[in-house]
Amino acid sequence: MKQFSKQQIFWIGWFVFFVINILQAAFLELHFDEAYYWLYSRNLDWGYFDHPPLVAVLIFAGTKLFGGYLGVRFFFVSLASEFIENDPDRDYEKQDCEQKAFVRLAAKLKHYFARLPICILGDGLYPNNTVFDICEKNNWLFIITLKDGNLKTFQQEVSLLKATAHKSRVCRADKTSRTTLDYEYLNDLEYDGRYFSWVECHETIVKTKDQTTSLQRFTYITNISQTNENVVQTADSGRLRWKIENEGFNAQKNLGYALEHKFSRKSFPAMQNYYQCLQIAHMINQLVERTKQIVELLTEHSKETIVNLWKKMIAFLIIFPGEKSSPQPYQPG
Repeated sequence: MKQFSKQQIFWIGWFVFFVINILQAAFLELHFDEAYYWLYSRNLDWGYFDHPPLVAVLIFAGTKLFGGYLGVRFFFVSLASEFIENDPDRDYEKQDCEQKAFVRLAAKLKHYFARLPICILGDGLYPNNTVFDICEKNNWLFIITLKDGNLKTFQQEVSLLKATAHKSRVCRADKTSRTTLDYEYLNDLEYDGRYFSWVECHETIVKTKDQTTSLQRFTYITNISQTNENVVQTADSGRLRWKIENEGFNAQKNLGYALEHKFSRKSFPAMQNYYQCLQIAHMINQLVERTKQIVELLTEHSKETIVNLWKKMIAFLIIFPGEKSSPQPYQPG
C-alpha cells in the first residue's frame, strides 16, 4: 500500500474540506443577507447605500460562471487555516501563539491571493503594530476588537475626544424583543504614526415577554474611515468574528463533537487530520440540519433538541446498519 507523506495527507484533507465547502455553497438555500447582496449583482454600480461595489461584482461573476446558489457563494469560501504548534522542549518565551500564527497565515494569504481584497476581523489579541504593519503592507482593511486597556495612549485620545464623537441610532424589533443600537465613531486618531478610526456600539435589548433589559458594549479600531452611512455595517461586520466563535467553535466543543478531547497524544499531524475531518463532519451536519425534513421534524416536536436528534440517528445507524445488497447486472431495454 502506498504511504502518503504528512504534507500529502494534509493537502488531501484540505481538498476534501474544500469540496464539502463547495457542496454546501451549491445546495444550502440563501440566507436573507445573501439574497440581498444578490440583488446588488443584478444592478451593477460603483457603490450602494450600505456596501461598496466588490460584493456585487463577485456575485455577478459567480452567477455568470455557475448560476444558482453556488454562483452567489462561490467567491466566499474558506481560504486557509493555520495551526499553532509547540515543541515540548521549546522555551516558554518562544512558544507559538495566535499572533505568530497570524503572521504565517497572512503570508500564505498574500502569496496565494495576492490581489484579493481582504478585511481582517480580529479579537482583542490583535490590535498591535505587527498586525497593523501587515495590513498596511498588504493593503488590507481591518476591524479589530478594542478591549479596555489595549492601546492605552489611543484610548486616552478617544476619552479626550469622545464628547465630539458622531452618533447614530438604529432600532430593530421582532416578536420576542426590541433592540436599540447606539453607535459612536471618531476618525483620524493618531497612534504610532498611523491614523485610525474608533467605533463603539451600545446595544440595549428589551424582552417583550417580561420587559427584562440586557446591555452590551462593542468597541473596535479600524482603518476604514467612518460615516453615518457605513458605521452600522462596520460594527455589524466586527461582530461576525464573535458569530464564528459562538456558532463554530462552541458547537464543536459543546454539542457532541468533543473538540476539547485530545484524540492523539503522540502525533500532531494525526490531530490535525482529525480536526479537518471534524470540520467536514460539522459542515455535513449543518447541511442536514437545514433540510426541509429535519426542520419540519424539529417544528413538530418542539421539545426535541438537535443534539438529542443526532444521538437517536447515530443509535439507529449502529443498531440497524442496513442490508447488504449485491449489484444487479445491467439489463438492456
